[in-house]
Amino acid sequence: MEDFYCPRCGKLASFSEAVFSRSYAARRLGALYFFCGYCRLIFISKKLVRDTVSEWWHSTGLDKKYPFKHFYNEVIEYLYSTVLDYHIKIGYKLARFKKTKP
Repeated sequence: MEDFYCPRCGKLASFSEAVFSRSYAARRLGALYFFCGYCRLIFISKKLVRDTVSEWWHSTGLDKKYPFKHFYNEVIEYLYSTVLDYHIKIGYKLARFKKTKP
């Protein structure tokens, strides 16, 4: 996992996992997102989500039955609809975090 730093204060960002599962599936996917509790900023790394979804997608055998792009879009939509909506309601703002310490 990559380390991300808050663009405002420069501290190492905390992370959490949003659990995505389908109603008919026994497996779940944990998609990471990053946040800074001091500055009230949140960040979703689309590259990291894409890599996580790709690894999960290939390991479940969905690669022949379900297009990757549709599944990736489902996960991104889920992240934005649940994680961001919740965090925005409690005062967080969306920002782009940095990979190197400022």
